[in-house]
Amino acid sequence: MTSLNIKSTGIFIQLATMADQNEGHIKIQNNDSFMAVSVERLYDFKFGEFKAIIYSMAHYGELNGDLMADPEMTFIFVAEMQRIYPASFTNHYAGVYQECIFEDNGTWKISKKGQHDLALFADEWMVNIKDQQEL
Repeated sequence: MTSLNIKSTGIFIQLATMADQNEGHIKIQNNDSFMAVSVERLYDFKFGEFKAIIYSMAHYGELNGDLMADPEMTFIFVAEMQRIYPASFTNHYAGVYQECIFEDNGTWKISKKGQHDLALFADEWMVNIKDQQEL
């Protein structure tokens, strides 16, 4: 599995901490020129032998009164190892849903190529979020 790089890990932890300090969710809009980012702590679970947390991060737009993810990603945060693994990607406008890490009847399944690609995208996205929201 591919985790976020060191720089993106730091940005992710900053965003996750902000959500955790605000009852598990936060919407950050520090710059009106860019879409707000929403961060939500979804649930805690066991990822193999480690305690982990699933977070969702998203930009949302609106179409005909419906919220549209542009994009939304879920991440598995293994705090003990300081590792963040992108698990899924959704873009409603493009009709894309990709789940690369998931549990199926007690067995973890991983699409190595897809998950690696999500990590590369997320590394760039974290830097963009930091810059756009002036963190």
